[in-house]
Amino acid sequence: MQLCHDLKPLIWTWFDKFVKKHQNVQELKERAIIAAGLFVAFCGNYLQSKVPEIISLLIERSRNEVTRIYAIRALEVVVQSPLKIDLNPSTFSALLPILSESLRKNLQSLKIAILSLLATLFKSYEYPGIESDALVTVLGEIAILIDNDDLLVAKFALRCYALAFAKYPNAAASHVQNVLGQFVKLMKAAVLQGPLLNSALEMIEALVRSNVPGKPHFEDLLDQITAPVYDSQLPRQAFSAISATTAVVASASQNLEQAVHLATKLSEQLANRSSTDAIRLFSLLSLGELGRRCSEVYASNAIKAEPLIMEAFNSQNEDLKSGASYALGGMAVGNLPKFLPFILQQMQESKRQFLLLHAIKEIILCEGQSKESYEAFQQHIVQIWNVLLIHAESAEESTRNVVSECIGKLCVLQPELVGELKKQLNSSSANVRLVVITSIKYMVSVEKKPVDDQLAVWIPNVLALVNEEDLNQRRHVFNTVSCIAHSKPALVRNHLDKIMAVIYHETKVRKELIKEVEMGPFKHQVDNGLDLRKAAFECMFTLLGSCLEKLDVFEFISHLEDGLRDSHHDIRLLAYVNLSKLATLTPAHVMQRLDRICEPLKAQLLFKAKTNAVKQDFDKYDDLKRAAIRTWLILQEMPEGSRQPQLVDIHHTIKGTAELKDMLTAIEKDSQRVYYGDLSMDTN
Repeated sequence: MQLCHDLKPLIWTWFDKFVKKHQNVQELKERAIIAAGLFVAFCGNYLQSKVPEIISLLIERSRNEVTRIYAIRALEVVVQSPLKIDLNPSTFSALLPILSESLRKNLQSLKIAILSLLATLFKSYEYPGIESDALVTVLGEIAILIDNDDLLVAKFALRCYALAFAKYPNAAASHVQNVLGQFVKLMKAAVLQGPLLNSALEMIEALVRSNVPGKPHFEDLLDQITAPVYDSQLPRQAFSAISATTAVVASASQNLEQAVHLATKLSEQLANRSSTDAIRLFSLLSLGELGRRCSEVYASNAIKAEPLIMEAFNSQNEDLKSGASYALGGMAVGNLPKFLPFILQQMQESKRQFLLLHAIKEIILCEGQSKESYEAFQQHIVQIWNVLLIHAESAEESTRNVVSECIGKLCVLQPELVGELKKQLNSSSANVRLVVITSIKYMVSVEKKPVDDQLAVWIPNVLALVNEEDLNQRRHVFNTVSCIAHSKPALVRNHLDKIMAVIYHETKVRKELIKEVEMGPFKHQVDNGLDLRKAAFECMFTLLGSCLEKLDVFEFISHLEDGLRDSHHDIRLLAYVNLSKLATLTPAHVMQRLDRICEPLKAQLLFKAKTNAVKQDFDKYDDLKRAAIRTWLILQEMPEGSRQPQLVDIHHTIKGTAELKDMLTAIEKDSQRVYYGDLSMDTN
């Protein structure tokens, strides 16, 4: 701080010189504006009387089309200042009309900057006098942005309204119906998911909890939100958003009687045989969301949810089955003592283990999100673990995949379970070993986690299974290696020598794995090594991006050539993708093998399909030719690539064939397509 005090004269001289006077140096001016915001944010208490002048100048710069976005970003830095820079109502009065007008500009980055600034202002400052006509106007502009034309902008707009409903309810009151109408359109379009859905739910919760004049009452709000379920055909994702919103309205109202009444009505709709599948699916998902967010609803025995769930499990509609599984998991998240014993009991008695396992997965995924929920869940882990190990022996791969995910996520929650999992690696059951191998994929992530230390010790034992003769087991090991190399490459880097030897071995077509099957008068060849070969090339691609320094690139290229000459469509496509990435990462190595690489590329381009080939075959050949052309374009981008005779020869081949020339033109047009979102002119 003493340094800031000593530099104060220099700071102001710099600001006066570069921000005020050097208007013609655009890049310098932009950086000066951001720097001015940083100086105010972190040294404002030393600049004292100069702060209002700097803020006024930043507001003035936000009027200018050229410097607008940088001034807005600088103002946000000031608003976020730990020094709590005083912004009086006059600052808002000057700034809000500018922001309102700027929101009409057709520029995504500008809209996001403005919405981010407004959200920060709403969150950090609260002045009684700010609820002015200017704020009403800017909130009206924000409401227009809640649509599916730009979902990123919509997310920021919803966040602004969540804060506005809480802080400035009077100003937001006139836009409530408009905002709800836009929100319902988003739900019907099935785009509400992930962060966008979270922002939407925060907005609805803020509306219910706030004192916005004239806002819809509980029943009216629910009718407006759920109307699409009863009026039209909706995509599956829309039901998830509507049910989550329904539960948020009930939980935010903090009225248990209303929530129980809602759950009773949903139960009646679900039990009613005359209800459509859409209404029953909505009822199921909403009951699950209510259990997740309003656990008190099922605390008593007033609502018998279990029989309704089990009946839905027997439905012929797959969406209803999966919806019932999700709903049961949600109910258990809110009330473990009541619903988890029921789930575990049904695992023994029912034939719906797959659906019940999905309910268990939902519990595991949700219970680790907070310390409090994990502490309540911890006492049930051993019981769940034992049930999962029993079903690890299932003959159904889909069931084993769910078990693998559950086991992996449990190990993340409680790393000590990795020791128990190690014992299962020696199981006599091949299915159990596959589950153990696959579960590792769900333990690794980019973030540092306690389970990483356990995995670092155990991974070599798992990787040793790559030498087993079981083809399915090898494939699972390859897939697991790809996952680890993508998220935690350090776990496999020191073991690549042994792994790569097996991977390279599987890049070749193994004739002993090709079987001839008679299908009536025809004979058809089935390549049992195809899936393993695909897994090998996919693994090579991942390792190329994360462990390049540990690979012998020339040996890598040698085995990649096998893929370029492979007879199967999918393998050649994977080989082209690998080659393209290799040419980008290590062009010098690729340049030395151009002769051997370009030969199969040219052969692919010149290939002629048989006259009796079906349309599906023609489409595959065209896909391969387009992939070969894209690969050639990337090879040309290598240093001196366009001068290499092998690539020039391919260029002449393409230009000399009308079909290939048209493909090249289309590919180049696609690659040169510019998305003008941030480059377009203002269209105010």
